[in-house]
Amino acid sequence: MGERVHYSATEHPSVGYTFAYTITKPAVVALLEKQEVYEQPNPKLRGGDGERVTTTLIFEAKQPVKTIIKITHFFRGEEKERHLFDILVLDERLHHRTFLVFVVLILQAVVFQKQATSPR
Repeated sequence: MGERVHYSATEHPSVGYTFAYTITKPAVVALLEKQEVYEQPNPKLRGGDGERVTTTLIFEAKQPVKTIIKITHFFRGEEKERHLFDILVLDERLHHRTFLVFVVLILQAVVFQKQATSPR
């Protein structure tokens, strides 16, 4: 146990670009850490690029089972894009030792992306 997988995306909350995650089985994979790196050194600045941030979510394997991590991107509260990551944590026994392998079966698979429609 303890293997990790990372997901990074840019957010700009003052403009309306955000994202959120859900895990179908949080006992299998859990959020270990959330790292934020601001484009500007002072994240308290309002307007401009002061709030643009690269957010990295670090997930850790807890049990050898399958789960799904869903990442949803929003623009001003409206869902624009959804990524599903099918996670399989394997318990492999080799030479009487147990190793957990953290396998991401679907990498960056966009299963939903809302397209702008032009008026007719």
